[in-house]
Amino acid sequence: MCDEGGPSAYAEEALRAVLRAAHEGGGALPPGSQATRNAVCGAVADIWTAGRVLAARGPDAPTARHLLPRVLLSGTEGLAVVLGTRLHGQDASALRYGECVRALTRAARRADPRLAARVASALPGVADGDDRLARPLTGVRASALPAVLGPVVAVLEAERLELAQGCGGLVEGGGSASLLGGERVSVLVERYVLLSAAADCLDGWRHRKAGAGTLTGDRARLVGALSRIAGRLGLGGGPASGWREVVFAGAVAERVFLAVS
Repeated sequence: MCDEGGPSAYAEEALRAVLRAAHEGGGALPPGSQATRNAVCGAVADIWTAGRVLAARGPDAPTARHLLPRVLLSGTEGLAVVLGTRLHGQDASALRYGECVRALTRAARRADPRLAARVASALPGVADGDDRLARPLTGVRASALPAVLGPVVAVLEAERLELAQGCGGLVEGGGSASLLGGERVSVLVERYVLLSAAADCLDGWRHRKAGAGTLTGDRARLVGALSRIAGRLGLGGGPASGWREVVFAGAVAERVFLAVS
């Protein structure tokens, strides 16, 4: 039930409801449509990202509380297109989806504005070496990364380096005393939480000896998660073709077929 968990539970329940509707038909878009696949894969990638952040930091961490409700709401709202004419209906799937969207909306709106200040207090550490983002997103050499993963990691790493430079300017301007507000700090906070999520995704991933161009389920979800983060940062993630097909097949197998077997 949507009211028995936090934002990740709401997002997961909404995804399951939409997948059921897609397989039932009755006005919902079919599973084979591109719009269905894109929306479902986006939601799955966001849920997977949330899992990695929560595993690394816990639900009470400022970064998790500041970022995850908004990310999960965005992915869940994107699923509305799949319901088609059922979106405003009274069937079980549509009603459950609506309940979960409203719960996520409340969670996003409840975010304490002081959380941004707590996140901002970590920014000097990106420049002086105390924060996770003072180090590269992954210690794996670029040439050793799978071909499907390397491009998006490269653009995110370049963004991390730019963030570190920006945080260095804050340190020179007075450290934490200069982090009381302002548009510049707000932008840095948003970049920081997204790149921290990318680091959490990569820290929780272990390179497996699949072929360099092979997309396993875990690798596909990682590529999808990083591509979504890059998109939210306004970056191009490079070619990441193929991850949606693998992620969508896994979502259907885990959330539809196994549920009814």
